[in-house]
Amino acid sequence: MRGLVEKFGERIVNESLDIFETYLAEATDLSQTAGIGRVILNMSKAASHRLLHMIKNRLTTIIDPFLVSEDKVIRELSASVYLTIFKRLGAAEYFASTLDSAFLQKLDMFIRGGDTP
Repeated sequence: MRGLVEKFGERIVNESLDIFETYLAEATDLSQTAGIGRVILNMSKAASHRLLHMIKNRLTTIIDPFLVSEDKVIRELSASVYLTIFKRLGAAEYFASTLDSAFLQKLDMFIRGGDTP
């Protein structure tokens, strides 16, 4: 996957994300979910700065629900996607809005005892 991202860029990445998002929705066990999480993480690591800037919202939208997975490996992979994007892009505005929606709202709901959004 890393080689495809590096060589073919945006077109292949967007088509691949469509496919992996469908696979993720249809995953029947934790190993499938973790495998797709690894693919998303590798995409975020291999994308050029320009490409990562273009697909960052798509990557985080796909992986966001898995930040609260019961499986530790899946949670760690999901968090690693966010951390990779944050480290590589360094955009404070993106950090603030993403942290609020991805982490702080979930934490607030958890503390209050409700379901996560």
